[in-house]
Amino acid sequence: MASGNFDPSLTKYKPQKQESLSVSDLFQRFVEYKRRKIEFSTLAKYLGLQKHVSLFFSNKTCVSVSERVCEKFRYWLREIQKLEPVTIRERIVMMKACWEWGKEKNKIKVSVPPKEPRELSL
Repeated sequence: MASGNFDPSLTKYKPQKQESLSVSDLFQRFVEYKRRKIEFSTLAKYLGLQKHVSLFFSNKTCVSVSERVCEKFRYWLREIQKLEPVTIRERIVMMKACWEWGKEKNKIKVSVPPKEPRELSL
């Protein structure tokens, strides 16, 4: 109050509502964004991954995706979809780029709990 930054409506102090965006919707928006910036052959890779994202994540919201879900996605790509390791790595890199884009564009907010430090075994 002393600095003149007090909001009498209290609006800026209330938690902002997070849009309940699904992973599939986020990836679709990301592909539309990338469509104008990438070559057709690269776009084909994104569209191929989009099918996998829709199938695996279904209607799961972005805020409900944990590290464990990401590990299951990688396993699913390897064991169920039978993709080669190089393809899986490429797909994971594309998903990471999507996630970073979503955070940058304020489409998603991610709170990652701190990891427990692992003890080194000798």
